Amino acid sequence: LIRMLDEEAGEAPDRGISDVWGLSSVFRGDPIGFRSKSVTEFYELYDRIERIHNSYNSLLKTNREKAYSYKEKNYNELSLNSQARFYRSQLQKLSKRISKIKADPRYSGSEKREYIEDLEEQMTVTASTAVSSIKQRLR
Repeated sequence: LIRMLDEEAGEAPDRGISDVWGLSSVFRGDPIGFRSKSVTEFYELYDRIERIHNSYNSLLKTNREKAYSYKEKNYNELSLNSQARFYRSQLQKLSKRISKIKADPRYSGSEKREYIEDLEEQMTVTASTAVSSIKQRLR
C-alpha cells in the first residue's frame, strides 16, 4: 500500500492498487461515494428540481399568471424540492465527515481508509434511496 503523510492531518488514508486511476473499477467494482452513479444521478435530479423551483419563484415576482401555469406544468418537480434539499443536506453532512476524518491526525492511514469507505458507502446508499424516491414521484 502506498502511504502519504500530511503533517497537519497525520497520515493520509491508505491507498491500494484499486485507487490507481483507471484500475478502481477492475478491483472494486462500481465506485462508491461522490464517484458513484447514484450520487451523480441524484445531483442531476437535484439540479433539475432546483432550476424549476428557482424559475417558479422568479415568475412569482414578475408574472403571477405565468407562475401558476408553470406550477401546473411542473407540479411534481416543485413538490419534490424540500425532499431533494433534505437528501442533499444528508450527502453534504457525510462529505463533511469524510473531510474531518481525512484531517484528523489521531487516526492511522488504514483507520481513515476504513472510516471513509464506510461513509462513502452510506453516501451511495443515501443517493440511491433519494433517486428511487424522486423518480417514483416524477412518474
